[in-house]
Amino acid sequence: MKFIRILAICLLIILLTNGNPGAETAAGDQVKMLNLEDVIDLALQANHKMHIAAIDVEASKHAKKEAFTEFLPKLKTEYGFTYRSEPNAVIFDDTRFIIGTQDNYLWTTSAVQNIFTGLATLTGYQISDIELKISDIRKAATKLAIILEAKKGYYAVQNAKLLVEVALKSVKSLEDHLAVAKEYYNVGLTPKIDYLNSEVDLAVSLQELEKTKNKVIITKAALSNIIDLSIEQPIDTAGTLTFVPFPLPYEECVDKAIALRPGLKDAHKNIRLAEKQIRLARSDYFPRISASINYNRTGDKWYVSGSDFEDRENWNAMFKGTWTFWEWGKTRQAVLRSKENLKKTVKEMNIVEDRIRFEVKEAYRNMKTAQHNIKVAEKSVASADENLKISEERYKEQVAIITEVLDAETRLTSSRTFLTNALNDYNVAMATLYWAIGME
Repeated sequence: MKFIRILAICLLIILLTNGNPGAETAAGDQVKMLNLEDVIDLALQANHKMHIAAIDVEASKHAKKEAFTEFLPKLKTEYGFTYRSEPNAVIFDDTRFIIGTQDNYLWTTSAVQNIFTGLATLTGYQISDIELKISDIRKAATKLAIILEAKKGYYAVQNAKLLVEVALKSVKSLEDHLAVAKEYYNVGLTPKIDYLNSEVDLAVSLQELEKTKNKVIITKAALSNIIDLSIEQPIDTAGTLTFVPFPLPYEECVDKAIALRPGLKDAHKNIRLAEKQIRLARSDYFPRISASINYNRTGDKWYVSGSDFEDRENWNAMFKGTWTFWEWGKTRQAVLRSKENLKKTVKEMNIVEDRIRFEVKEAYRNMKTAQHNIKVAEKSVASADENLKISEERYKEQVAIITEVLDAETRLTSSRTFLTNALNDYNVAMATLYWAIGME
C-alpha cells in the first residue's frame, strides 16, 4: 500500500505542475487558437491532395486548348536535298537532252487546313471538355474529403479535452472522498480499509487523467499534421462539442446524395466519355479531306535560288483526300472495344450509386444511434450524480461504507465519459453524413 500512496502523491504533483491539460509549450511560444472554420480553411490550403487536384484541373484546361487547335490551319516548312546519280533527261531522235540537275534542293512552306476528319477533331475536343469537367468534379470530391478529415481532427481534440475535464472532476471528487475517509479513520469512525480504498481509487483516477491528457497532446499533433503545422507549434481549439439537430430526413438525404455527390457525377461523365470514344473510333471509317497552299523554292544550290532547268519559286493549291478502307477489321474491333468499355462504365456507375446509398444510410443510422445515446447518457449522468449524493450522505451518516461512495463516483465518471463520447460520435457521424450527401 505504501507504493500506491507514493504513486498517488507523485501523480498529484504532476497534475498540479502541468497546469493546462495537454498544453506543452516552449517558453515564449504563443498558442494558436483555432475554431472549426479555421481548421477547415488551413486544411484546404495545406493539403497536398488539394494541390494535386488543382494541378489536374489546370492540365485539363491546357489539354482542352490543345484540342481546339486541331480546328485551326497548320503552318509548316520543310527543307530537303536529293542527289541523283544521273540528271533527269529525255531522249528525242536518239539524242539525250538533260532537263534536270544532279543536286536538287527543295524548301516548301505550307498552310494546311483539315476539312473533314470523320468528326475526329470535333470528338477529340468534346472529349477534352468532358475530361476538364471530370477533373473539376474530382477536385470537389477531394475538397469534401479534406473537410471531413479536418472536422474529425477538430472533434477528436474537443473530445479529448472534454475527457480531461471529466477526469479532473473525478480526481477532485476522489480527493474529497480521501480527505473525508482519512478524517473518519483518524477519529475511529471507519476502518482503515476505507481510507486505503480511497487512496487506490484516487491513484487509478490520476493514471486515467494522465492518459486523457496524453490523448489531447496526440490529437493536437494529428490535427497539426492535417493543417500542415509543425507538431511543436502549440495549438488549441475553440468551442466545444454540442448537439445540433440534423435538419434533413433520410429520404431527402438520399435524393441529395444522388444529385450532389461528386463520385456519381464523375461516373456519369465517364459514361459520356465512353460514348465519345465510340464515335472517335468510328471516325476511321471515313476519309480524311484537307486543303493546302504550298510555296516552293528549288535550286541546285543549298540557298535554293533556282537552276538552269527550274524557276526559283512557285506555289500551288491542293485538295487532298485519303481513305483507308481496308485494315482487316481494325476499325471495327476498335469500335467494339469502345462499346465494351461503355458497358463496363455503366456497371461501374451502378456500383458507385449503390455505394453512395449505403454510405448515406450508414452515416444516417450512426448519427441517429449517437443521438439516442446522448439522451441516454444525459439521463445516466443525472441519475449517477443523484446516486453519488445519496451515497455520500449515507456514508456521512455511517449507514454505508466508502466502497458504495467510490462505486457511485465510478458510475458518475463512466456516465460523463459516455456522454462525451456520444457527443463526439454524433458530431463525427453528422460530418460524415454531410460528406456522404456531397455537402460541406
